Amino acid sequence: MTENDLRMHIASGEDSFKQFTSDIRNAESLAAEIAAFANAEGGVIYIGVADDGSLPGLAPGDVARCN
Repeated sequence: MTENDLRMHIASGEDSFKQFTSDIRNAESLAAEIAAFANAEGGVIYIGVADDGSLPGLAPGDVARCN
């Protein structure tokens, strides 16, 4: 997927196969989204994308917790 493709996916907004989360500080919320997709037809969670489609990214501390 190219950067342009990614931006187009984000610009089309959230739906039942695509969710945005601007941070990963709330592990329970992220786990609930993962479980919901696992129990349905799957999907993609875009981390570092706000609900309005803006791209705030992740704070360095959030990225470090993922390692």
